[in-house]
Amino acid sequence: MAQTILTALEDAALPHLRSRVADHVTVSLGLACLEPSSDIDTETTVEAIARDLGERAAQALSEAKNSGRARFVYRSGRRRPVPTPETSPEKDAPWPEIKGIDNELSHQRLCGNRELFITLVAKLLDQFEDLVEPRKYADMEEDEATLHFARRLFKLKGSADTLGATHLQSLAAGAETALRQADDAQIALLVRTIHEHMDEMRASCEALSPLPFLIPSTPTAFPLRATAASNNIARP
Repeated sequence: MAQTILTALEDAALPHLRSRVADHVTVSLGLACLEPSSDIDTETTVEAIARDLGERAAQALSEAKNSGRARFVYRSGRRRPVPTPETSPEKDAPWPEIKGIDNELSHQRLCGNRELFITLVAKLLDQFEDLVEPRKYADMEEDEATLHFARRLFKLKGSADTLGATHLQSLAAGAETALRQADDAQIALLVRTIHEHMDEMRASCEALSPLPFLIPSTPTAFPLRATAASNNIARP
């Protein structure tokens, strides 16, 4: 049984990757993980997943091959359908108009899923309520703090792009550039502008009560220079 499954996995892989499939192939069906190697009990593992391998494994392998990915992972035994305008909840409800968000663009990118839109906006406002998060940098070295801040800017940029918040995305991208150039004054200016822009978004959301948007608090000002060198996130 183990050899049969492994052969099928190798056959499904891209030609230039077939020699690597035997070393590490993952087909996760929410039951078990098959990783052919010498340090696992292959027989027990195969018995655990064989009962539910069938069509879902074949589909996973087919999609992995078609998308050019050598590894395709199922997080659960059942795939969630991609939201569409026809299947999205509350499809007939009006799309919330929020300042700073392109309604047409956000509606298109989220397939008209109003509930998902509201959830993502609330998450954005909560996660980036304070972009700088100075308390998290207290025990960090300078390089680590800079990397952490760069990751937050990158995440903010991606979240804004998903929601169609084009101006917020542009501000985050500008802050990334300023961080790479170690331009402290420009970083400070852009962070303040980002906070002001998100405050306007929050105010717009609050006017849409009873939608579950979060109440803002006062963000922390971005430090041009930290008193301790190890807490200076402005320098790369």
